[in-house]
Amino acid sequence: MEEYPILKKTIRVSVASIGIVGLGVLLLKYTTPTDEELISRLSPDLKAKYYASLQDRKGSSQAILNQVEVNARSTDPAWIVRSGKKVQEQANIEHGRHNSQTNIDRTNQTQVQAMHQEIENMKRLEAEAKIREELKSKIAEEQNVNQAAAQQSKGWFSWGK
Repeated sequence: MEEYPILKKTIRVSVASIGIVGLGVLLLKYTTPTDEELISRLSPDLKAKYYASLQDRKGSSQAILNQVEVNARSTDPAWIVRSGKKVQEQANIEHGRHNSQTNIDRTNQTQVQAMHQEIENMKRLEAEAKIREELKSKIAEEQNVNQAAAQQSKGWFSWGK
């Protein structure tokens, strides 16, 4: 080994690298909490929300799996079999959500967004009005200071200044 110092250094670096990576994997494995531990730490209302959304997610993933099975049985190419809208409509029908409800939800969502935008505009206008008032008061104060300075600078003789 004395004849090959590069080989010795390479082996040493390799062993150190493997040790560091192995230590990182072990730390990650034994310090990261499992999903059950995280769920057990949640408050009761968050647990209820989590389990409700879990059922929705399972239902939507099952609808996607069903669609994949239908596409797999089809002899048509994948880009012809189904479009995204048809898949979404079928998933909505399976979950009891109809297109009319979706349209109502969309209009409600746009109305809510419009109201939020209107509120933001009102806040912005109020802030701008407040800034304008502050600027007006500062300008008036500066004019008063300038007038006072102008009166003080007047001397007995106007040609001397």
